[in-house]
Amino acid sequence: MAEVNLLLTGGAGFVGAAIADRLLETHPDYKITVLDIKPEGGYCLKLQSVSYMQVDLRRREEVLRAVEITRPNVIVHTAGIIPAGASRYNRTTKKAVDEMNIQGTLNILEAAKVCGVRALVYTSSCTVLTDDLDHDFANYNERTPIPPKSLIYGESKVEIHKIPIVEYTNFP
Repeated sequence: MAEVNLLLTGGAGFVGAAIADRLLETHPDYKITVLDIKPEGGYCLKLQSVSYMQVDLRRREEVLRAVEITRPNVIVHTAGIIPAGASRYNRTTKKAVDEMNIQGTLNILEAAKVCGVRALVYTSSCTVLTDDLDHDFANYNERTPIPPKSLIYGESKVEIHKIPIVEYTNFP
């Protein structure tokens, strides 16, 4: 198998750090670079085999430059904003959520195409569909119906699924 040079967005966050940890456990030969808006630190960023770049995914030029520098053949896109507390139930943070979750993802897609990335993994969570934290949702997938009303996080993630991704990709 060819060398895997993986770019992990949001790797300083909860999901991203867990993915980095598992990848390094199962594939210690992978070259992993984390892109995150947070200052360097956090669990996965202390791992010697992970490099780090502080990048704001909302800024197209920063994203393109980071992808050009790292030249990944795989991107795992976990970065996103889920509003905390009561703000997840109102519209006050919608602009910030959309900027990161929609525009940030579009910037990653564009950079992936420009730089010839071969594979991209895009992550979301079941909170796209529900904010019910009292149940497990082990069988939710892309075919699960989207409710007519959602949280702003879910709305932002659903917008990405409406985009004809083929326009942004050169994946085999």
